[in-house]
Amino acid sequence: MIGSAWTVLLGPGLAAGFAGLGALMELDRRSIPITRVVGVNTGAFVAALWAVGSDLSLAGRVAEHLPWDDFFVGRDLGGSDPLLDALRVLTREQSFEDCRREALILAVDMESGASVRFERGSLAWAIRHSMAIPGVFEPISQGGRRYGDGGLDRKGIDEIFGASKDRVVAFWPSAEPMYEPGRSLPSRIAAYAARAWGPAPRGPGHIVNVKGPDFNPIEFHLLSDWVAAGRRAAADWLADADQSVGDEGRS
Repeated sequence: MIGSAWTVLLGPGLAAGFAGLGALMELDRRSIPITRVVGVNTGAFVAALWAVGSDLSLAGRVAEHLPWDDFFVGRDLGGSDPLLDALRVLTREQSFEDCRREALILAVDMESGASVRFERGSLAWAIRHSMAIPGVFEPISQGGRRYGDGGLDRKGIDEIFGASKDRVVAFWPSAEPMYEPGRSLPSRIAAYAARAWGPAPRGPGHIVNVKGPDFNPIEFHLLSDWVAAGRRAAADWLADADQSVGDEGRS
């Protein structure tokens, strides 16, 4: 079973979404074949890093030390947005078409709420759209349209999870977002946003719930803890799968 090709779906979570980075690191260490990675919210960030062939361990360390507080903006800064600038650098300004690996990034149209699939054009812009949460990472316009948080694209997520031609495994961060009234406005908004993401997707694919600490989603200084949690979750899932195959062979 594990030797088959997989589509990997990386869930949302802001800082917690980087659990997907650890999951991919473990899958890569085990030489698990992956045909494409689908990402929402910060899972989109991880999917793009994988697509451009980044050193995932190094990318995680870089991401942890980004000046995240400087990225919280309350207005549309367009092409001069500081988070977009960082994403351009980290994705080497590549487009989907430049990559040898296949990535898909999901977002929602801010006006209609419709599902949006990014699989062409700038990776940096696609990530920025999927991460956009008003009051945290303000949505920015592109071509007269505004897109937002891919974690809210339940239709798109469920379609990927239930209809892929490959086997699908979803790594979904599982933590109770903390709401603390004394915290900053972005912190409070992020905690509310995390509750809106809802449960893991429904369908015939495999769900791996990545358990991490109860914390506020924008506490990016805990990013490495989530990377480690994702790696452990992937290792446990692979061990369980190997055990299942072994049991079947002995029956």
